[in-house]
Amino acid sequence: MVFSSYEFIFYFLPLVYIFFLASRRYAGLKLTMAFLIIASLVFYAVWDPRNLVLLVGSLAGNYVLGLLLIRCRRSGRSTTGILTFGCIANLCVLGYFKYAGFVVTNLNEVSASQLAVPDIVLPLAISFLTFQKIAYLVDTARGIVAETDPLRYCLFLTFFPQLIAGPIVHHHDIADQFIGPQAFRPRGDQLVQGTQLFIIGLAKKVLIADTLSPQADIVFSAPAAGLAISFFEAWVGALAYTFQLYFDFSGYSDMALGLGLLFGLRLPINFASPYKATSIVEFWRSWHISLSNFLRDYVYFSLGGSRRGRVRRYLNLVVTMTLGGLWHGAGWTFVVWGLFHGVALSVCHVWQRLPVAWGREPSNGSTGRWMGRILTFVAVVFGWVLFRAGSLGDAGTIMSSMIGLQGFDAASGLVVGRFGIISMIVSLFFVVWLMPNSLELVDYGNLGARRKTAWTWLGPLTRSPVYAAGMATIFVFTLSQMSTVNVFLYFQF
Repeated sequence: MVFSSYEFIFYFLPLVYIFFLASRRYAGLKLTMAFLIIASLVFYAVWDPRNLVLLVGSLAGNYVLGLLLIRCRRSGRSTTGILTFGCIANLCVLGYFKYAGFVVTNLNEVSASQLAVPDIVLPLAISFLTFQKIAYLVDTARGIVAETDPLRYCLFLTFFPQLIAGPIVHHHDIADQFIGPQAFRPRGDQLVQGTQLFIIGLAKKVLIADTLSPQADIVFSAPAAGLAISFFEAWVGALAYTFQLYFDFSGYSDMALGLGLLFGLRLPINFASPYKATSIVEFWRSWHISLSNFLRDYVYFSLGGSRRGRVRRYLNLVVTMTLGGLWHGAGWTFVVWGLFHGVALSVCHVWQRLPVAWGREPSNGSTGRWMGRILTFVAVVFGWVLFRAGSLGDAGTIMSSMIGLQGFDAASGLVVGRFGIISMIVSLFFVVWLMPNSLELVDYGNLGARRKTAWTWLGPLTRSPVYAAGMATIFVFTLSQMSTVNVFLYFQF
């Protein structure tokens, strides 16, 4: 079930919400949490009921491991053995379902063997759940978490707004919100913010991301079909995918946070204007924030971080980002994409040190920031070509056209609705570079107050009847455009 579907908006969400409110009012906190767990399992099972066996078994196994870790800490015994077993077990499950076919295929290619490639259907959300469960076990071993209540534990992992594509939630991020008389009692301001975020996210997904998707698909499928791609077509396709992925993932993130607010939970921010970044370092602090934090805290720091010298630091960055690329998908394009960003991060850190090494103050002028923003954006676009392409060869074909190696012909055979798509792309540059993001607009987590922008005059407007009418109009119009159900791109990872 997809958030941007009639089934979710008109059936699942209203029914769940009505029973949630009734349960919280008349049945108490425990039964409310139990109901939300059941609703989340139903939401998950709609995709494929067989996956419930794996999900429930994994939940039970990690819960037992968590209890053993808590017992070891309380008795003063080492938690290393249990933690190691738990991490390996979770990674083995992920490895089998996600990478077994990839490994066998590559073994056949390098050894000329004829091993049967397993036909394994990837369980939904297994990548996100694996990282979330590993983080839970590590935090428990470190004494950050001491959860023994099975309801709180299960809801922390299965809460349906963040179950499928994040954010990757740490137990300590939301555990306190599960306790006390105000738990799961949404306030009026939360209902307003949540509704606004859900509508904005839905519009991003349906009106922008899904509109750009066909154009990106045409260009990225051209190399495999043996079609030539001009300089113009390559850039249109690359930018179409760059903005498609941005508004698809941003839309999902907004909807997840909005749904959380409707149930009285404030989920952590996972997306904060990454295309405004003036460096690759800043980009990864605002794109898929929960994944970036996980890779930093549990991979980069475990490798030694920056404590063992600069060369080792850069090597750790490259290894961490390469593993992050592989997490996204079982393919060499994802590995090279992660490697590309690891190298880019290392180069960025070296570049940022140069002014200090030369005894100069770093430049913070607007010209320098805009140059950094444009260079960062171009680097990200080339990275997305690797991320989206069907093979390294296809990526090479598109990128060679983007840098003019195939000439500068402006042929438009692969560009559908040339004027419309160009106008849309130009407009989206304005949106992602100059407009406030949706979290600033609704002031999620007081973000608007902490980020002073030239758009602060919008604050009072967002609380006016005119704004409410505008949001309602956008919602109705978006619903009218939902002719087909398109899954969110991050559902595939």
